[in-house]
Amino acid sequence: MSKRVCLGLLALLLVGTPVFAEGLADYALLREWRYATTTQPVPAGGLRFGYDTATFHLESGQLRFAEPTAAGVVTGLVFEGRGSFSMTVPDPLEREQLGRFTKGAVLENVTFTRLVLRARGGVPELVGLASTATAFGPQPLARERHEHWLEDRWFDVDARVVGAGRIPGDNYLRVEFESDEWGWLTYEVDALNPEEIQLLHREDGRTEVWLSLDLPADRDLNGRPTLVQHDHLTLEHVDFTIDLQKAGRESRTGRAEIQPRQGQFVADLRFRAKQAGAQALFLDLASDAKVLAVRRNGVDLPFVRDHIGARKADLDNRLYDASLLVFLPAPLVDGEEVRLVVEYETEIANYVAGRHWYPGESGGRYEDRHTGRFTITVPEKIELRAMGEKLGEERVAPAARRETWEMKAPSGMLTFAFAERAIEETVLQTGVPPVTAFGLRGGASAKNEVFNVAADVANAAAFFTRLFGTPIDAEKLTVTSIVSGHGQAFRGFLHLAESTFFAAAGGAAERFRAHETAHQWWGHQVAPASYRDDWLVESFAEYSALRFVEATLPDGPKLVHEALTNYRDELTGSIGSAMSRFGRGNIELNDADRANIGPIALGYRASTAKAPSGGRAVLYQKGPYVLHMLRKILARQTKSDELFDKILRDFVAQHQDRPATTEAFVATVNRHAPADLGWFFRQWVYGTGIPTYAWKYEIDGSTLVLSVRQTGVPAGFSMPVPIELELEGGKKGLVGVTVSKAEETFRLPLPGKPKKVVFNPENAVLAKVEKW
Repeated sequence: MSKRVCLGLLALLLVGTPVFAEGLADYALLREWRYATTTQPVPAGGLRFGYDTATFHLESGQLRFAEPTAAGVVTGLVFEGRGSFSMTVPDPLEREQLGRFTKGAVLENVTFTRLVLRARGGVPELVGLASTATAFGPQPLARERHEHWLEDRWFDVDARVVGAGRIPGDNYLRVEFESDEWGWLTYEVDALNPEEIQLLHREDGRTEVWLSLDLPADRDLNGRPTLVQHDHLTLEHVDFTIDLQKAGRESRTGRAEIQPRQGQFVADLRFRAKQAGAQALFLDLASDAKVLAVRRNGVDLPFVRDHIGARKADLDNRLYDASLLVFLPAPLVDGEEVRLVVEYETEIANYVAGRHWYPGESGGRYEDRHTGRFTITVPEKIELRAMGEKLGEERVAPAARRETWEMKAPSGMLTFAFAERAIEETVLQTGVPPVTAFGLRGGASAKNEVFNVAADVANAAAFFTRLFGTPIDAEKLTVTSIVSGHGQAFRGFLHLAESTFFAAAGGAAERFRAHETAHQWWGHQVAPASYRDDWLVESFAEYSALRFVEATLPDGPKLVHEALTNYRDELTGSIGSAMSRFGRGNIELNDADRANIGPIALGYRASTAKAPSGGRAVLYQKGPYVLHMLRKILARQTKSDELFDKILRDFVAQHQDRPATTEAFVATVNRHAPADLGWFFRQWVYGTGIPTYAWKYEIDGSTLVLSVRQTGVPAGFSMPVPIELELEGGKKGLVGVTVSKAEETFRLPLPGKPKKVVFNPENAVLAKVEKW
């Protein structure tokens, strides 16, 4: 398809200057899903349209066009008949990922019978046909698909189309078609996504991203994404005014029986415009937040946010579309400060998590760093901790007070937490900031439990400071207990599950606390460039935590061996260590479902509908294991861990102020390693194979004859595997072989007769090992 046709497909056909009334009127019209009451036949020879490498061919059948807006824009089409879809995929990694879903089939002449199209403007090939329609009414197929997008996918296509028409350069195209082989597929071009082109499939209530591509102009020579950003705003600062005086509807929860609060939030957001001309903005906000008002310069702005929870009885009534469309009174000016005040309410437990509890631009840079100020009113019985420094407090009612905190250091996320009847313990450790644990009362030993958490975090922080060569980038480290089962790290601030304060198995507790502590490096000093690089955060933090356990606990090496064994078992579908304290519950027992899990380099997209834990497995288990293998390879070459540790220190030092990519880490490894290790990352980070080794041996005089069968990996897969020998007299030695064929035999001369031969000791290679 030519560039002219591709751009014309998404061309904006609005005329005049958009105003508030036009935007809301267009949205109200589109939400009626009215299409032509009479059909039009597909012309002889059919119709073709598409974008980039994708082409739709409507061969025969009937067309119905959406009712035009007041400006004459036709934003939709319903087709029923016979058609086909074809698409080439320039990215080799994406081609492999697509093949996992299609069982190797390519996207060539994929036949379909029904299609629903939405776009921000007209399709040139169809404009003439659309103009002949004069009467419009409800269209069942259009309504069914739109309600499906809203109720099952939580996505308001009508808002996206209306907003795109008011943002210069914004493109949006959605074509959903019912294929004969795979059911409904969605082809989408969305300029708000960092990778704009996607092919999606919905199965078992889960959306699978079958492929994801950058815009053609943004790809490298191999078709890979280049992380070019097209966001309109950068978030620089947020002033929060938060009222937590009102108790929430949920019952008390957690060991300390915390009462959730019905929070009233006002977020005064300071953005910097990066492009000119936009008269609408899309903001992300947690789906359980009810927006009450949006203002700029004291003026209420119109906004659109679908109340998804009110649509179906089986949905929580508190759920809204996560995207908030705001109409602006005048076009943005490049470089100007844009202040928006968003007022909303939502119920919280005793903390706010992640980034989306307060608004930010949709499709913005991966965790834009910004400062913040908290002004929070709480009942007198509640004790509060927030990021940054406490500036002061005042009593505002007989049983309430207002506290002010300020975070002056830019951070990708801001947070706070609170407690009733809190316990606080501070640990001072040489070389690290003061560590203060803020726990919940819940037993006679609670004070000791809180102290132990603070001590573990302080010890881990000191260990990582020495290991990675840079200090924590914060003046203090606050550790809070949250009534949840997870942990999360912010700059100088940790959320830890309350269970780790009172009931955690030895080794696993230290690993969990150290993992979150390690995020002060892997996540905040080394920030991933995109979701494809998330393993640089989670996998590196996890393996760092195992290093801490290994180095500091009396039985550390045994505990790490247990953890790696568990990770191997879960990754290979074994229940052999299902009861391990290190288990994460990511076992996929079905071989076919497990085989479709994607590589580490796809992050969360490694999951599938039938293997929903796949993304967690590759980030929290396979990724750490890959680092363990890399460490062992380098140690066998250099006789110590110093080279591996030097690589980590170098990588941290390089990425203090710039996003980190997997490719950059590979380059750092190769800069230091004795030999190029690109093959290692191609197999283990960009590939999905996990070998099974069946082995046997015999002794021929002073020679070890070792036979190995390798299965479960593609042809050409090659891996050095160590063999541990125990010789007569108690001496131990280590030899190695490189397994690269389906079956091969190695003859290894020995200095003496071995009493014991161990293939792949110390979990040196992620593999299933069987006796032949």
